[in-house]
Amino acid sequence: MKGPVASPLGAMDSLVALASLSGCPPEVGRVLEGLGWNVQRLGTLEDAEQELLDTVAMSMEEKTRQPVDMAVLSTLIDVAARAAKISWNAEGRSGDAELLVTHLVKDMEDKMNAHRLAAAERLRQMVPRKGKAKVQRWPTRLHRRLNEAGDNQALRESVERNERNRWIKELKSILREAKAPVMARDEVFEGVDLTKRYGKGRRASTLRKHVKTWERLRKWMRVTFHKAWPTQPEEFAMYLEARANEPCGRSVPSSIYKTLLFMEAAGEFPVEEQLGRTSAVKNVLEEINMSLAEFEPRFAKKAWHLPVRIVEILEELVLDCRLEAYPRAYAWFRLIKLWTGMRFSDTAGLDHSTLEWGPFGITAVLNKTKTSGPGKKVPLLRIWVNSECYVKDQTWISTGFELWMKMSMEAGLLERDFMLPCPNNSLNGFNKKVAKYADASRCSQALFGDMRTEYEGGTVPLLSEGVGTVWSEHSERVTLRTWAAAAGIPGDIMKQLGRWCPTTDQGYERTFRTNTIKAQARIAEFVRRSMGGRQDPFDEALILAAVTEKMERLDYPQGAIDIQLEKLTSFGAGAVKRRRWEEASDDEENEEFDSGWLKVGNPPRIEVLEGGISVDPEEEEDVDHDRDMVDEKGSDEGALILKGTYVVSIVGRSAMRTLHRVGECHRIPGLHYGSYEVLGQEPPSAEKFHKSCQICFPRGMTGGEESESETSDGEENSSSDSSTSLEETDD
Repeated sequence: MKGPVASPLGAMDSLVALASLSGCPPEVGRVLEGLGWNVQRLGTLEDAEQELLDTVAMSMEEKTRQPVDMAVLSTLIDVAARAAKISWNAEGRSGDAELLVTHLVKDMEDKMNAHRLAAAERLRQMVPRKGKAKVQRWPTRLHRRLNEAGDNQALRESVERNERNRWIKELKSILREAKAPVMARDEVFEGVDLTKRYGKGRRASTLRKHVKTWERLRKWMRVTFHKAWPTQPEEFAMYLEARANEPCGRSVPSSIYKTLLFMEAAGEFPVEEQLGRTSAVKNVLEEINMSLAEFEPRFAKKAWHLPVRIVEILEELVLDCRLEAYPRAYAWFRLIKLWTGMRFSDTAGLDHSTLEWGPFGITAVLNKTKTSGPGKKVPLLRIWVNSECYVKDQTWISTGFELWMKMSMEAGLLERDFMLPCPNNSLNGFNKKVAKYADASRCSQALFGDMRTEYEGGTVPLLSEGVGTVWSEHSERVTLRTWAAAAGIPGDIMKQLGRWCPTTDQGYERTFRTNTIKAQARIAEFVRRSMGGRQDPFDEALILAAVTEKMERLDYPQGAIDIQLEKLTSFGAGAVKRRRWEEASDDEENEEFDSGWLKVGNPPRIEVLEGGISVDPEEEEDVDHDRDMVDEKGSDEGALILKGTYVVSIVGRSAMRTLHRVGECHRIPGLHYGSYEVLGQEPPSAEKFHKSCQICFPRGMTGGEESESETSDGEENSSSDSSTSLEETDD
């Protein structure tokens, strides 16, 4: 899906396009055009006296009511002068005009990049990463205690265990008040602690979600029916209707219904008495869901898969010895995530001591994930990466593995219980802090900025500034699934690739490993065969459309968008023959898979995607249970907010204040955050915010010393109560 490439000569006719290409703010060109200036006329000011330039600047200030940066104006005049000369040569049919145009466009791109880097450095100096605003409270007690635990593994586990016991105790008091059958049976076993029986093996975050949701229902039941537990289907249905009339978020009724199912199962109510199984409740829920969908129709938000071109560049970065060690290691980390289909949260439970090079590639054990771990049906999971998994250069996996282990050994982290550490200040090694989602997101955007590609005979950045935000830390898992479907991998094998719900007879690790390694090699072969003059089998046109939309929102000119799409495109005309799974010969299965491996039991259930977050139908602990808590609009709603204005978004239970600069990132006040405060055109003091947006005020890859108290809009902990505070207060 290539759009027409804008003519470089066409860009010479517009001061707005010329300003964008030269790195100057497009508003400067727009103001000058409004005053009657064009490229040729502005170019005549190249050798003008300072008095004349001051007159032009004064006219601009009268129109915009803002001071004019004389350095920017001088740069635009210089570029306009050269553009005017080339236009005159072109009109005179000079033979070297096109060559001059190409040289000027490249020079403008270099100046634009230098200008953006200088602007980012100025912002970094003016706006600190951490603010000094007073924190109201910690979102949860668990967040405060985990922050106190730091990187002490034993202490973290103790905190999580104690927090889970606390919510089980709360759950028990609710069941006792409702006189649930489980409480009557509990009295029979006096002296035996059956408290954890009510928890059903759920994590503390899941138990907290269900208890908090049920407390709202219980308060409503007490004032409406003067009892704490619904006994008739109509009573629960009326509560759902009351919530829908608020109106609430689309996911709220389904979340309440899941809580009802959990509470009735925990209370061990007989099946015939469970309200969640009655037709009345189910019918009302379906009607409410349809009504809310009509009220706010939209598609489910899912992560975009990575284009093949980006995966190619990731392999090149792993092998690029000119880069610092951490960016190379982080590129390797993202590729490992891709070929194993791991969520980011899965990497936090990887036992690094089990990471090793096996007969067919890399293997490791996941001690704890969202759907596995102590107390779960699946206690352990094992991952594999075939050494044949590559798109361009096969050596990325072994080179990256050696670098990763070397950095881990130098940092004394070979025996850690997580995969990704934060970088040190020099970016040449690890420090001992666990990288959170916010840290990984920041590193990913910095890595996108490091990507280079060959274009028009030169080496240029692969992605324009801000385009990397199209992809998230969930993109690798979606990429593997997309590639597997295009390669013709059977559905049951695709589920095994990401540890999705294999059938009972496939639960043995030998079969699991054989299918996984075989499928990975088949997918990699299909990707390589598909590249180069062939039809797009992965529907990357959808990704390019998302990139186009992102760049339009960032005010990129059409010519820059066309160039970006061209740099990301890997497929052209032609057809790709899909290879059936059954076409593989028996010898490809390789009977050497008999080597001893740890049995891990049945893998977890199939996942679905809700709001761009992986959600297991039964292990729904990461579902946002507070989506019904809608922030009210700020007092500036409806006001015109100019580009470059400093705005603080106010999000979550702890009222986290994040500083943005309108136009620098994709977030729009009133659209992406309802509650906000406009601070004006000048950088505010640090007392006005808790942290600054990492896109609006880029720092690149930074050490973990700044990351401990930061969070991200896409953090894996999906509860709206999960934002991290900067100062300790009690719950």
